[in-house]
Amino acid sequence: MIKRNDSIAKITCPGITSVFPRKRLFHLMDTGLDYPVTWISAHAGSGKTTLVASYLAARKFPFLWYQVDEGDADIATFFYYMNMAAKKTLPIKRNLSLPLFTPEYLHNISIFTRRYFETLYSALRTPFIIVFDNYQDVPADSVFHEMFVHGLDIIPEGVHVAAISRAEPPSQLARLCANNMCHHIGWSEIKLDPEEFKEIIRMKIPEGLPDETVSQLYAKTEGWAAGLVLMMESFKTKNVDYALLGKLTPEMVFGYFTNETFKKTDRETQIFLLKTSILPRMTVHMAETLTGMSASGRILSRMNQNNYFTAVHHQPEYVYQYHPLFREFLFSMATDTFTREEFLAIQKNASVILEEAGHIEDAAIVFRDARDWDGLVRLILKHAESFIKQGRLKILEEWLTCIPGETTEHTPWLLYWYGICRMPYNPTESRNCFDRAFERFRSQGEQTGMWLSWSYVVDTFTHEFSNFSPMDRYISVFEEIYQEGHVFSTPDVGFRVISCRFISMMMREQYHPEIGKWAGRTLSLLRECKNMNLRLTAGYYLVAHYIWIGDFTNAGVVINTINEGIQPGTVFPLERLLWETTKSAYTWLIGDISSCLRIVSDALKLADETGVHIWDHHLLSHGACASLSSGDTKTAAEFLKRIEPGLVHTRKIDTGFYHLLSAWKELICGNVSSAAEHIKISVDAVVNVDTYFPIASARVTMSQVLAAIGKYGEAFVQLKLAWQIGHRAKSNHIEFLCLLTESHFAIDYGVVSTTDKGRLGEAERTQQERPEDEIPHKNTKERNVERSAISLYSKCPPMAGVEGVDGTDVFASLDPSYPHDNNNPAHHIHPVQSMPYSEITKRGLEVLREAMSLGRKYGIVNGFGWRPDVMPRLCMKALDAGIEVGVP
Repeated sequence: MIKRNDSIAKITCPGITSVFPRKRLFHLMDTGLDYPVTWISAHAGSGKTTLVASYLAARKFPFLWYQVDEGDADIATFFYYMNMAAKKTLPIKRNLSLPLFTPEYLHNISIFTRRYFETLYSALRTPFIIVFDNYQDVPADSVFHEMFVHGLDIIPEGVHVAAISRAEPPSQLARLCANNMCHHIGWSEIKLDPEEFKEIIRMKIPEGLPDETVSQLYAKTEGWAAGLVLMMESFKTKNVDYALLGKLTPEMVFGYFTNETFKKTDRETQIFLLKTSILPRMTVHMAETLTGMSASGRILSRMNQNNYFTAVHHQPEYVYQYHPLFREFLFSMATDTFTREEFLAIQKNASVILEEAGHIEDAAIVFRDARDWDGLVRLILKHAESFIKQGRLKILEEWLTCIPGETTEHTPWLLYWYGICRMPYNPTESRNCFDRAFERFRSQGEQTGMWLSWSYVVDTFTHEFSNFSPMDRYISVFEEIYQEGHVFSTPDVGFRVISCRFISMMMREQYHPEIGKWAGRTLSLLRECKNMNLRLTAGYYLVAHYIWIGDFTNAGVVINTINEGIQPGTVFPLERLLWETTKSAYTWLIGDISSCLRIVSDALKLADETGVHIWDHHLLSHGACASLSSGDTKTAAEFLKRIEPGLVHTRKIDTGFYHLLSAWKELICGNVSSAAEHIKISVDAVVNVDTYFPIASARVTMSQVLAAIGKYGEAFVQLKLAWQIGHRAKSNHIEFLCLLTESHFAIDYGVVSTTDKGRLGEAERTQQERPEDEIPHKNTKERNVERSAISLYSKCPPMAGVEGVDGTDVFASLDPSYPHDNNNPAHHIHPVQSMPYSEITKRGLEVLREAMSLGRKYGIVNGFGWRPDVMPRLCMKALDAGIEVGVP
């Protein structure tokens, strides 16, 4: 069994033995401490890493060592290992809380990076040096470079970064270089000068070499450290063609001399070196397991002691690593020496050894290169969940895409994990993966995978919040396979499935007779669940459901239940912001405007601090709602203005919400033309989303806008559509808004609806029977606009109760099977008809009484379209008529 190392070579400084101290360069490194960054660049094998390691040892600076590789192109991987490096380097601060780079930070890398390094820097005792070795291995197009710059922008005095690379600083660092923030040590400084060259030869060959030979060696190597090492190894070779060497590149020289030296080693050592070249890093035990050679430790130790391109990382168990140039040479030799079958067998053994040692990424690469798909599939299925928790979706996705499609299609867990990886970027593509995984799990009888896949399909719809109609198919499938009392494999799986079934009802089956039971089951499981992410997500939708139906008592129960379980510092920013968004919606709707605005302000500050802006639109929208319902249109306008830049890439529901609020604001301000434009866009957007509460809310507001411009018939059509949606969904909230709006039409406009069909033109006669001075909110210009609109629409034929202005049954798009209840005596929302003003007032007060009774019963005190110029009048009318107002 291979021993796993918690501390890995990637974050460990290589050990140094018998190294010539390059004091000339140490002084240059000292000078670099006056700059935030020292960039050290030169050919491979120039002694860059050895220079920095020996400098740190000589100066005894505390440091953090990070060996960069191609995997760091995925910055989630970088931050994962950086966390490990910080914990390893700062043992006295092991409780240092550094976040993982999870998908919610994708759109704000700069903010995340700044906050991350601010936290890290604050924990360091200065002077302190952070080393990034092999920087050149990061692809040029990686966001790693931008992240690196953001981290350097805030580097404090006393903290210094040393970057080691074969290449010059990337273009992303041009600004730092131009601003004199980067100290550069290049090839002209790194290369050995003649005196250093002689001293190294004297250290390695005590008997010395003739001055002429030393001069010749120096001329051919031009101070290249690796060239010197190789030439000393092959010095006894009499047939070295120095003229030829003068025409070769350093890499070609390396290959030439390495080949010459390799030929002189014994066969056992050759086979050892060739086999172990497959391992990016190794312990003695790993090397013994791969090669079967008991001399593995002796060979590796000799290579390191002779400084022959073999570094050692001093961990609880020594970890050896070949120099990249040396490993490339050996790997090439191995492919030429072994047969294809032999080489593949060595690769497969190496990948298993790497996995057992905990080098998962290295193992995956070797599995991939060996085309050992069974091994790679096994590795992915074993480690996928932990990689997802670490935020390393990109690297997992890369492995998944390497596997042949046929293998993936017949392995549903691969489809499932690929769906998880794609969820933050493309929910529709993700849904397709979950759909295919579900069908294969179902055919195989794999219950856990089947239920998880189904639940994540529901998540893709809520993540998009674009069109819920296709969800109906998955609801039908659920009804086919679910049996009451089913025992799920784990409590979390059960909670996830039950809550997702409730959410699917909430979005598409609001009229389902058992939706209350499923909401209750979800709340019961929420109380028992320990998974904070599941609790907060389910809590969000439970609160939304109770708000939608107007059950503010139960909404408050959910809020209090989750608040009691949240401990300071135990909730990640994304989860915290989700919950703050939930509370902001609840508080403005219960009329606690100041609490809502405080929650929104604090949450937006947290979003700025962490870079998690996923919930900004909702927070700003709820701030606007609170402001509008209190009549503060100036603050509302500021919130709406902050939303506007994000509308280009936002979801349909968010677009619809923004324009609903804009229409609401314009209506309060008296800009009815602008309100009409906004509300049309809002209705168009939310109808396409196809879920009941957004549609009903938008139609209520549209009815108010239409009435404000005198289109009373159309206003009542929209109001009836909204009421029917709310009535079918048993939404007291929607019915309350409809009743208030209907009473507003009667009391303020002098128009009502009856069970009989009437022509819109009759609204004019009703209006004329009421004294003008009893319509306090209308000026002469507004009355003239109304009369023109009434005159125009008086020529229209009677409207059916549920038809839109184009004659189509709008509500049928929600549920074609809905039996339209046109004769319900409790609610008479139909096109307007003439009646005496006294009757209108009576009808208006009757409806107002019903609205106030409903509001008192269910604690409904606020809502979309709440207008501070209308509600006081309605309340005064209610009080004058002996109607109780407010919440008991």
